[in-house]
Amino acid sequence: ATVYRTVRLLEEKGIVERRDFGGGRARYDPTDRGHHHHLIDVDTGKVLEFEDPDHEKLAQAIAKRLGFTLVGQRLELFGRRAPVAPAPRPPRPGKIRG
Repeated sequence: ATVYRTVRLLEEKGIVERRDFGGGRARYDPTDRGHHHHLIDVDTGKVLEFEDPDHEKLAQAIAKRLGFTLVGQRLELFGRRAPVAPAPRPPRPGKIRG
């Protein structure tokens, strides 16, 4: 119980931010880590953190086009890894007819 109270206190003080990724999974990020986004693997629950300057520019442009100044954003992507194609088999050795 003490750990949960401490985490809640850190969240209330703005030291950590709770990220809820569904399925009972949550993560706490320090607020001073800089702006980043998350890609959640729906099969394994693994969370990949990433930054994307193109997304940042797009978000700013959308807000501006709609008459807003962007003050914050959050991007959470949920995906499944694409299957990896098997490596081609080398040709079988055999007689070469000529």
